[in-house]
Amino acid sequence: MKRIVLFTFKGDFDMCLNRIELIRKLNPHASIYGIFDGPERDLRLARETLSNVLEDVYYHAGRSAVWRWVNQDLVIRAWYNEVGKQLDFDMLHYIESDLVLFASLEEIFSGILKGSLGLTGLTPIDTIENKWAWTARDPFRTDWLDLIEDAIERCNYKKRPYACFGVGSCLPRGFLDRYSSTTVPELSNNEARMPLYAQILGYELRDNGLSKGIICDEAEYRVFNSKRRPDGRESEIELEDIITQISMPTGRRAFHPYYKPLDIDEILGRLGQPET
Repeated sequence: MKRIVLFTFKGDFDMCLNRIELIRKLNPHASIYGIFDGPERDLRLARETLSNVLEDVYYHAGRSAVWRWVNQDLVIRAWYNEVGKQLDFDMLHYIESDLVLFASLEEIFSGILKGSLGLTGLTPIDTIENKWAWTARDPFRTDWLDLIEDAIERCNYKKRPYACFGVGSCLPRGFLDRYSSTTVPELSNNEARMPLYAQILGYELRDNGLSKGIICDEAEYRVFNSKRRPDGRESEIELEDIITQISMPTGRRAFHPYYKPLDIDEILGRLGQPET
């Protein structure tokens, strides 16, 4: 399977260079493309700083930062139409700069078949509908109900809908090709639309194993979460929790979110080595 990485980032270019170095070290044959999601005034600097480590830096102009955050799937669609269609690949791995993977893409996503979508924290919506912000409270709940109504009426949708985290998605080329030409309403958000339209288009959904679910306990949130702090950023995990996990032969190898540069060689040297 030929894999490529779509690396999305907002700023903090030193941290981004560090993450790209880690991805490349573990996946030397995977091409890495970029989506810059920061302010347009910083686009030139982003391209100048990362041009030597990314194949391309795409920017979805004309939309607000909030719109791009809620509609990551539509940004990926736009990237695919403008850049991705010309590329040779089987699977696209959508990796945000605050996602840290300490194993190769082949190892981490070994259970995701060539024609399947591998989504993070894949969860039936009916199990979290009254707890998940995007389905529990208005105006988001109304948006969600409108999205499902549209799917039923326009696409004859009859399946059980799922939610996921947007980060870490594994997207096969065939799905991107069809999704890029499908009419998709700007209702709800990417974490509800992506699995919904995968089902509508006839693609198998698989949990990629990065997270135990959308809503979990505090032990899981110490390793993987999308909780928001008052300043809008996600609640950062601790380096000591990363070290604890990678020191166990069967420990976790995916962590989110972590914003600081890492000593890559030092941490890779700890893989599977118990702390003394």
